[in-house]
Amino acid sequence: MIKLGRLRVQNFKSFIEPILFDLSGKDIVIFDGPNGFGKTTVFDAIELCFTKRVGRIINTDTKQKESHFLKNKIDKDTFIFLELIDNNCTKVVIFIKIPANTSKNENKTSSFFVERKLILSWPTDLNNL
Repeated sequence: MIKLGRLRVQNFKSFIEPILFDLSGKDIVIFDGPNGFGKTTVFDAIELCFTKRVGRIINTDTKQKESHFLKNKIDKDTFIFLELIDNNCTKVVIFIKIPANTSKNENKTSSFFVERKLILSWPTDLNNL
């Protein structure tokens, strides 16, 4: 059965610095904490990897933004890596990139672009993307 492995986000919503969540080896994961600490952001990152969108935001927010609605810092690239595992072995890693300095039009929830690639293994050097 395919399961979630590692999730790494960088410059995504409330997470500026890279953060790694290791979900492998767990049958259930519970996120607990106060509002604004990133619990929903983790689920947004996972949904973005699978669908290239975040439905709860796109369906409710139609305003044009000065900055990108999924980025923390507009002048930095945003990266998400989501590992899918089977029997503790990496099957595929979904890679998402939202480029730095997106245009005002690209910041709309209805017309934003993300680059998505499938990688066969977890990258060994995440600092040189």
